[in-house]
Amino acid sequence: MPDLQGPATELLQRLIRFDTVNPPGNERPAQEHLARLLADAESAGYRRISLETGVDERFEPARRLYTRRGFDLTGPFGTYPKNSQSVFMTLEL
Repeated sequence: MPDLQGPATELLQRLIRFDTVNPPGNERPAQEHLARLLADAESAGYRRISLETGVDERFEPARRLYTRRGFDLTGPFGTYPKNSQSVFMTLEL
């Protein structure tokens, strides 16, 4: 199996700072960017993408975007602890 740590880190860094703040009705740039990131991940051989986002209302656009793309709510992954300020989501590719 190839070493995916470097490419995985790069992909995760691109997802971590994903900005979903757009004028209402203009969510397309975020949707297109997420679609490209997920296509890159799939073509690189990833089988699953897991992410962490916030729980308060300013993160609601991101949660809606991820849910529309097929991400499901999950529990913490990797070294993330369970906490009341995080929402964890996973997409099986």
